[in-house]
Formats: sequence, structure tokens, C-alpha cells
Amino acid sequence: MTGARNKYDYLLILLLVLMAGGTWGAFFQPVRVMMLLLLPVMLVEQIRNNTIVGLKKYNLERFFFLVWFVYALISLHQAVIMEKSVKYLIHLTIYFFGFIEFLWLSSKAENPKRSILIGWMLMFVVTFPVAIYELIFDQHLSLSVQESDMSMRFGRNLMDDRLFASVTFGNLNSYNTVVCLAMAMILIFSLSDNRKDRVAAYVLLAMDTFIIIKNSSRGAFICLIFILVVYLLTLLIHKRGTLFISTILIAILAVAAIKLPDMYSMIQQRFQYEGFNDEGRIELIVNGIKELWNSHLLGIGAGNFDPVMEQKYGMWISAPHNLWLEVLTQFGIIIFIGFMSMFGRIIHMAHKGDNDCKMACIIGLLALIPISIIDSTYILKCTTWFYIASLYVLCDTDYNYIFEQ
Repeated sequence: MTGARNKYDYLLILLLVLMAGGTWGAFFQPVRVMMLLLLPVMLVEQIRNNTIVGLKKYNLERFFFLVWFVYALISLHQAVIMEKSVKYLIHLTIYFFGFIEFLWLSSKAENPKRSILIGWMLMFVVTFPVAIYELIFDQHLSLSVQESDMSMRFGRNLMDDRLFASVTFGNLNSYNTVVCLAMAMILIFSLSDNRKDRVAAYVLLAMDTFIIIKNSSRGAFICLIFILVVYLLTLLIHKRGTLFISTILIAILAVAAIKLPDMYSMIQQRFQYEGFNDEGRIELIVNGIKELWNSHLLGIGAGNFDPVMEQKYGMWISAPHNLWLEVLTQFGIIIFIGFMSMFGRIIHMAHKGDNDCKMACIIGLLALIPISIIDSTYILKCTTWFYIASLYVLCDTDYNYIFEQ
């Protein structure tokens, strides 16, 4: 099979690039509009062929999404704010379909693995100029919930000015999460034996690293270090050669040496005055588990996490800030086990696969550990679902090799 692309490859790339639209358009975000447009096309194929070609192997996932939908629908009877819970269910359903559409496009694409990686990288490239503008001029889009001249508190009394970039994603942690997800895909792309691919990947990695450091997020910075360590260890284990390791280290040192004091000063202050402690998030976990137990492990219902934390516990930071807590607390142990089984499926496919599949699995899944605690919410973000769907394809040998030209 050659590296040629067909229309489904380009649709895959476009779907991923449209994630750069972030929250622009509210309900009609560009990527959601495309998902809604693709839905009838996919369903027509279902009607004509009595099945969706290429998706028979994902019957368990489709069944699980149906069970999750019904479970969430039933949970509406305990909605704290009915409008919020209904919207949550509608958005969740759209992303269920989006996940299936992603796999459907991949099954029909000529070179899906490469197209997916290029899509993620292009999405990051599209956001980069906007991020640089924000960091230089402290001017932000109207979508940002944080404003110019933002100050950050360290400890109880110390305040300091903070430049940040949130692009179209509403707040800096949402953009940090997207940047970290893209970084994992960039590192997977860097595994290519093609020199041009590696050079492009490391240039993008330097850009990615710069944004993370300048945005001064402890979570994203820890994620950066963690992912790079995982990446280097993966290369050592699988003996891909020292060129990868030396190149990545040189790239990191070069970026860090450009303006070391300015780049790291905010992060240094955050660790100096706050360390790794985050009492608010710890309290969210404790209260979330408490509510899960009170619900007899069945969950408190779709869209109820925020209002319960606000009304019952008086927390001003009420979003879960944790992917696993968000699923477990709202939907209970049954749905949580089903959700975790999706990652088990990825590991199983990678285990049966070739070396590239195994390396993509190690980097992609381990990267999700720190990434999953950066943003305020995850389940209603297309980036979450497309990242998981991307790993489904990248770790599966039923698709073409990642780096075929």
C-alpha cells in the first residue's frame, strides 16, 4: 500500500483540524457541525448495506455507547438543574456518534494512521500563531473566560502578573490540555524512519514545549516532563537508536536556553509557593467519591457534578478537573468499567500488533495519565474522544503501517 490519500483521509484530517475552533460557535462548534453532517452519510451506508462497512469489529463499543446513553437518560430523574443535564446528554450523544464516525472514516481511508497524526499536528500549527500573539500582546479572544492583565496568587498573599494563551478553548488549561494531547501525537510521528518526518516532529515539539512553559501551568509542565521521559524510555526499550534521543535532548535544551529566566520564572514561583499541593482538587476527589458512595456506586447523574459541588459543598471550583472522577462520579461503577475497557481494548490490539503499534500505545496511553488532570472537564470535549479514537487506529495492525510513504 502506498502513502496516497483518498477523500476519507482528507475528511479525517479536516475533522481533527476543526478541533482548533475550540468553543467558537457554542453548540455549533465547527467540529460538531462536521460530525452532524457526517452522521446521515454514515447512516445511509448502514441502511444500504445493513451494516456500516469497517465497523463490525466495533460492535461492543457501539453497544456500550447505547448502554451509556440509556443510563444517562434514566439519570435525568435526579437532575439538579434539568436544562444543564439535558444539554450534557445531547452533547455526550454527539460525541458518541463522533467517535464512531472517526473509526468509520479511518476504516475507509487509504492511509489513516498517517492522516490522523498529520491532522493532530496541523491542528496545533493552526493554533500556534494565535497563542504567540496572546503571549506577546496579552490580548485574547472574546471566548476566553480569563482576561488581559491577569494576576496569579501564590500562597495566601503573593500576586504576580501572568501572560497566557487560551486561543479558542476558553481558558489556558483547556488549551494546555490540547497542546499536551498534540505533543503525544507529535512524539508518535517522530518514530518515523523518514528523516524529514523526524525533523518536522522535533520542530513542532519545540513549539509545543515553548507554549507549555510560557503558559506556566504546573500540570502541563509535569505532563511535558512525564511524556518526554516515557518517550525516551520507550525508545531505549525498543532500541530505535540513539539519533532519536540525542535529537530530542538537543531540541529541549535549545528551546530552554533561548530565554531561560523568563520562561521558567512563573513555574519556579508556583512550585516554590505551592509545590505539588492542590487542596481544591483533592477536596473535589474526596467529595466526588463520597457522592459516589452515597449513590450506591450508581453515580449522581449526567451533568450533576458541578451543581452538587456548588450547592451541597459550597465549592467555588466545582468542575471535576479529572477525567476518571468525572466519569465515575456521574455515571457510576458500571459505566466506568465499560469506559476503562476501551483502554483495555487498545492495549489488547497493541499487544497483538507490531513494534510501531506497541510504541504508539505506550506513549499514547501513559501520556493520558497526567493529561487527564489538567483541564476542568473532559467528557464533553471532542479532543478527548478523538484522542481515544486515534489510539484505537494507531494501535491496530488492521490499518496500514503508520509511516508508509
